Amino acid sequence: MTLSDDQLRALSHLERHRVWVNARALVAQIEALGLPYDAPTGLKLDSPIGRQMTAIIYSPEGRMAGILATEQGLPALAGVEPLLVSQMGDDYAKTYEATIQAGYVVTQMMKANGFRKTNQNRPMPSESVAKTAAFFVRATTAG
Repeated sequence: MTLSDDQLRALSHLERHRVWVNARALVAQIEALGLPYDAPTGLKLDSPIGRQMTAIIYSPEGRMAGILATEQGLPALAGVEPLLVSQMGDDYAKTYEATIQAGYVVTQMMKANGFRKTNQNRPMPSESVAKTAAFFVRATTAG
């Protein structure tokens, strides 16, 4: 149920309080049931979750983790994803298209750090949220 500004203004203080209490109770119930409530169109990078994810990926730890994973023959996301999971929890693991957006941001971060994306995806470690992710090489490396 959506109320217009005029409808909200027309409510008495007590009626507005009841609407507010009911809205908070509904939010708590949805969260307690573990039901998804994120936008079904997928994660937007300019959302609070998207901004947090981007900050983690571009953090010194995120950059180092992506580069180290690449040097070990893994997708860069394999290094970064544990940071995302530990710092964001279900906001990363259960948000629709979060892994896709993480892959996009990791690609931008790796390019900014002298790497280029190859034409292959590689499997992620078995405990990962993402199943596969892009693989990178140094920009001066052939292949």
